[in-house]
Amino acid sequence: MFAVLPSLKQGAVKDELERGLRVERSSFYRVLGFGFLILFSLLILAFPSDAYVIRGNIEGIYLVRPSNQFIDTSYYPPEYLELEDLVFYTCLEEDNLTVHSSVICRDDNSFDDVTVYKWSDRNCFIADYDLSLHECSDILIKSVYELDDETVSLDQEIKVNRLTSVMDHIENAQYSDGGWKDSLETAYGLWAMSYFPYIYKKEIDMGLNWLKLYRDNDEKCWPKDECSPLWTANILGILTLAGFNDSLRIMHDGLLWLEKNQNYYSSSDEWTVNVTPYFLDSECLISYDNQNVTKNISLGSYYTYSFTPEFGAELYVICTEPVKATLLTQDDEEVLYYEGDNMTYTTPGAGWANGDRWGDADVQTTLWAVLTHIPQARRDAAVEWLTHELRQEGSKGKYVGPSKNISNAALYLFAVNRSPVSSDDYGDVNYSRSEVLDWLRFKQNNDGSWGSGNISSRVVPTGNAVLSLLNIGFNRSNEVIEDAEEWISENELEYGWNTTRQNAYSFYVLKNNARPFLKSVPRILIMNSESKVLELYNPTTYDLDNLDFEFSDNLKDKLEMETQDGISAYSYIRLTVRRLSMDNPDTYGYLYISNSGLNISKIPVLLVSSPAINITPSKAIKVFGTKGMVTFDIVKTGDTFSCELSWDDPDISSTNKFKFVNEKSVKVEIKFTKAERFEKTYSGEFFCTVGDDKTFLIPFSVDIDRYPSYPLEVSPERIYINETGKDAYFIVKNLLDESVDVSVKFAKSENFFDLEKTSFVLNPSQTRNITIYNVIPQGFNVSSKNTLEVTAIGQKETIKFVVDVKSKPRKKMNPIVFWSLVALLIAAIGAGGYFAYRYKDKLMAILMPGKKIEDVRDRIRALEEQGMQLAIKNYIRMLRFQGKKDSEIRERLIEEGFKEEEIDRVFKQA
Repeated sequence: MFAVLPSLKQGAVKDELERGLRVERSSFYRVLGFGFLILFSLLILAFPSDAYVIRGNIEGIYLVRPSNQFIDTSYYPPEYLELEDLVFYTCLEEDNLTVHSSVICRDDNSFDDVTVYKWSDRNCFIADYDLSLHECSDILIKSVYELDDETVSLDQEIKVNRLTSVMDHIENAQYSDGGWKDSLETAYGLWAMSYFPYIYKKEIDMGLNWLKLYRDNDEKCWPKDECSPLWTANILGILTLAGFNDSLRIMHDGLLWLEKNQNYYSSSDEWTVNVTPYFLDSECLISYDNQNVTKNISLGSYYTYSFTPEFGAELYVICTEPVKATLLTQDDEEVLYYEGDNMTYTTPGAGWANGDRWGDADVQTTLWAVLTHIPQARRDAAVEWLTHELRQEGSKGKYVGPSKNISNAALYLFAVNRSPVSSDDYGDVNYSRSEVLDWLRFKQNNDGSWGSGNISSRVVPTGNAVLSLLNIGFNRSNEVIEDAEEWISENELEYGWNTTRQNAYSFYVLKNNARPFLKSVPRILIMNSESKVLELYNPTTYDLDNLDFEFSDNLKDKLEMETQDGISAYSYIRLTVRRLSMDNPDTYGYLYISNSGLNISKIPVLLVSSPAINITPSKAIKVFGTKGMVTFDIVKTGDTFSCELSWDDPDISSTNKFKFVNEKSVKVEIKFTKAERFEKTYSGEFFCTVGDDKTFLIPFSVDIDRYPSYPLEVSPERIYINETGKDAYFIVKNLLDESVDVSVKFAKSENFFDLEKTSFVLNPSQTRNITIYNVIPQGFNVSSKNTLEVTAIGQKETIKFVVDVKSKPRKKMNPIVFWSLVALLIAAIGAGGYFAYRYKDKLMAILMPGKKIEDVRDRIRALEEQGMQLAIKNYIRMLRFQGKKDSEIRERLIEEGFKEEEIDRVFKQA
């Protein structure tokens, strides 16, 4: 059976919750049991099993959640997302005990009692909670029970993270051809999507193909037609982080291009410099690494000087006359061509120049290159050069390169961690790594970010720092990482960052807050009837295709269900679960839902055969005066239950007899002996019976915030506006002996009226006038009906607001024009009189026939009717275009002054 078993004394529970203390029994067997509990917990971690197979000494709180690589089990306390379902069960060592579980928000010290159900054949109780109901980041699950007149507490901390929407922005930035804004942005988009390759397979394939098509056709590098070592190294480095290798053409070809452009040479290489006079014979001093030779070179001849290249060694060619000098590698690749009498060249480090090969090596280009799958010897040489580029900043540690660049230092740590090198020439790389780590940690800003400038400019260095620290061994519970995650999460922009690169780094930092999961309604599936509807919600940006549904082994022969292939992003499905037989004993198990092999939901399932009922009240309520309403939610089997309600406190009373057949909830009117200001937790119990011998005692408690009366009184009941330029006002009075926050608004938006205040505080018993400013322009006709809403302590008072302004604009006429028109009118009347008298017979013949007069009048009426119908038709077209329903359009037309019969006639024609 499942039911809330007889509860603890409510006072003891409340005291325990408020103190947050843990009372431990001191007897020998408790200490011994605790030791066994630790041992058993270690075994559980090594050999996980389903909750319905519970053995051994297992007192504690256990979380029920899917198991996949996107849930970081190394982080403590366990992390949940704000929209995720929280399901847990509490197990007690001893039988015949009852447990009371609550979810406490440490952010504001509020708490919610949760319903517990019997779980497994041991003394375990399962409960669930909707994290989306309360915005809270720090949660404590507390389960308490009483033993030998002592209150024992079991606790479990939970951290709740905000669900990031950054992947939405990365998805939306991908163009229909597969690419993003450019080749570098495309690489970063693919890096982010690579964490969910089974979800984004199509998008990833399109992106990789776009990178293949939009690269230089001859050199196989990026950008197209203007290859850049920095861009190419960055793209290949990011794609390497995304898990791609040289089985892809773009990786294979790009790595060959990188190798070709590295300043790489070995100790067995031999370089030559060929010197030949330009105009006249010349005497030249040629020196490399302080090894000098002097030669007289005649015009038309040349001299070749050979040497083994070494990093940092300088080559000088100093002549008495101008010469041509060509520096070549052993493969006859031209390093430098010079004309003049004084050539100097310093052998570069084994990095990559951000330009032509054999130029000065660039730190950032080299860092990205060594993150790729280049040959080990080349990587080692580059890392040694990078280590040579380290610079000291006082006692803070070391950074790499000429500028104190956060990303460079972070990528250096990442690079040397992947390729540990120790060299007598450049010092111990591992020791240098620790000094760079000290510098990087010191440079973290107080708010958790790295870098300087505005928020957007700090996203990339923060992302690179976190990338490096996580890959050299830091875990996410480290303060350094926690602060960075919090900064990125708090500053995440509603519409995403400016670039896909920034969004990708943001995603990397918050990737544990962007995993796919499902919500279910109900969170615990109680099969107490032949069938139940299960609603599954996908609150994430991912289209979850290839869904698999599987019951745990002990349920496979007892249940069947509808299935569906997938759930699109931000959508839901409804599935029916059916029992194959109602004769099964009580059974406990799970429904597992997977997406392409990834478990994304684990729903507890209870098969109930015996009658069961659970009744839970609504959360805290407010009562004004002596009467209020409490809603109780009912979860029960298909049996009919007769229940009696009783309250522990004599100040409260209500109807006490109920019969529950198909009800899912019941509203109970409560009464108090007097009206007063009071906050208290009121407890009581339902005593329910079914059949002849089955009884249930269901305790409950509800927080009630009592007020002696409703908080506000407003007047007048109706405000009528019938002219422009005239303001109105209304009166708000506080009926309570305490200050209240008041908000005022129009139910529908108003274009021609402004409120003096939309929110204010009323002191005890204070009265205040609020002005409504009338800004209707002169000459406007306005007719509308609205409602003013005045709210305090969740209670709303309303005032009808009617506007009926019909005004005509006043026109002023120039006096000269006025009198000219008067004179013209007099002249016209005189002339008209003269001609009328002269041609009176003809005029009489034309004007006298009555039939013609009526015809003219009919034509005028027809034209007026056509104009009216046209106006109504245009109104209807306009409002339908705005998505309005016909009922809304009809109401609007009546407000505008059109007659109902005219409106009906046009609707029929339409």
